[in-house]
Amino acid sequence: MPNTPGGATDVAARFVGPRLSEMLGQRLNAVLLKALARADARERFENLGFEVAADTPEAFGAWIRAESTKWGRVIQERNIRIE
Repeated sequence: MPNTPGGATDVAARFVGPRLSEMLGQRLNAVLLKALARADARERFENLGFEVAADTPEAFGAWIRAESTKWGRVIQERNIRIE
């Protein structure tokens, strides 16, 4: 079925899409937090060189924004360019 602007599939995607995406993200986060709470899983990731930081999607988003700001400032101050 084509996705005509304003058509049934367009309206459904706009209404259900963001909510479904949020629900799936919350479910995935819950499953990952449960898995990373296990010492053996955590240790395996750490042995592979990962820093395990099990937290909420909101906390991860805040960390990404802070890192982007920090490194963006460094790039601007040092006039770093892609060759």
